[in-house]
Amino acid sequence: NGRVRRGIVNAKGEEARLLCGKRVAVIGSGASAITSIHNLQAIADAGGEAGGGLTVVWICRSVATPYTRVPDDPLPQRDSLYAKGNALSEGGTSGRMKVEFYGGSHVTAFEQRDPEGQGPVIISLAKESDGELVPSETVSVDFAWSHCGFRPDNSLWTELQVHQCFATDGPMKLAAALMASAGGGGGDCLAQVSHGADTLKSPESNLLVLGMKSYGRSSAFLLKIGHDQVRDGVSALWASAQALEDSVRSSRAAEDAKKARVE
Repeated sequence: NGRVRRGIVNAKGEEARLLCGKRVAVIGSGASAITSIHNLQAIADAGGEAGGGLTVVWICRSVATPYTRVPDDPLPQRDSLYAKGNALSEGGTSGRMKVEFYGGSHVTAFEQRDPEGQGPVIISLAKESDGELVPSETVSVDFAWSHCGFRPDNSLWTELQVHQCFATDGPMKLAAALMASAGGGGGDCLAQVSHGADTLKSPESNLLVLGMKSYGRSSAFLLKIGHDQVRDGVSALWASAQALEDSVRSSRAAEDAKKARVE
């Protein structure tokens, strides 16, 4: 009904006018979540006294500090966002935005009791205890932004032979290579390199999965990796086409030689 949404909060336009003065839940603790919170503060600060600021209800499973900062981070904007996220996880206010932080919390249900779909969203939370989720509390918000559970649309190859990784929903060969490298979440994503054409192949002949889809649920994809994949993939397909052409040419030559001997 539009009260529970995905994607980055837009700090301008209709969305900004809609959110000013409201209680907004942000669910997740990745780069997308803190980017949305940063944009929500921009909305709150631009609203003036009439807008009433806004309140962010930040919900995430992380119990400790949400973000690990990279020493001497070559991306200063990322470091600034991560530092801001860690500070906001203490709760309190930032500008005209108030933050309520619910760390170590799992969302178990969304409920909207207004049959017209205009009322608040009730979010049920639970905390983990002895390996089980125990209901903890409920929070009421006007809108909720979900920044978790992203996965690619793999419908393009559902009828084809693509071996997918059960953990990432990406093609298996590349997923295995990423898990063993910086692209698997064990290091800074900027340190990663393309893993070559062989990791892009699947049991389906001449099918290569490139770009963000190839990383599945991993958020470490970089545009420069996509460029490398296209280069490697096109080279691999060209080599395959050339090999096929050479094979056909050899077969024809052998057939012509056989006919010549018969004649």
